[in-house]
Amino acid sequence: MAWAIGLALAIMVVGGIIYLLLPGNAPNAKINGPKIIAAGRAYTHDLVTHKQPVPRAVSLSELVTHGYLTPADVAAFQGLDATLSLIYNASDPTFVLMRVHMRDGSDVVLLGDGSAHSIQR
Repeated sequence: MAWAIGLALAIMVVGGIIYLLLPGNAPNAKINGPKIIAAGRAYTHDLVTHKQPVPRAVSLSELVTHGYLTPADVAAFQGLDATLSLIYNASDPTFVLMRVHMRDGSDVVLLGDGSAHSIQR
């Protein structure tokens, strides 16, 4: 449970970085890290329950399409390709938990150790 809280906080940090890097974001576009994590967990649970394969990652837009999140929940990521890992490798601190492709060609990644980095693709 502690890792989930840490992950939620880290997602909010990634959102803050994205907010600062993108001009013109709506000032009320908030990032609800716990809700994004809960959506990923519910999506994974539903796939397992229906005996469907669980992909390595899911896009936030897909979570909206399937009703796990609302467009308002991911407004800060509007126009960006943001994916959330559905698997977690606690033994690898460099494991990418979340990746957001930025418009400038870089990626903002959230790693398993809770750090966020901007990297060139």
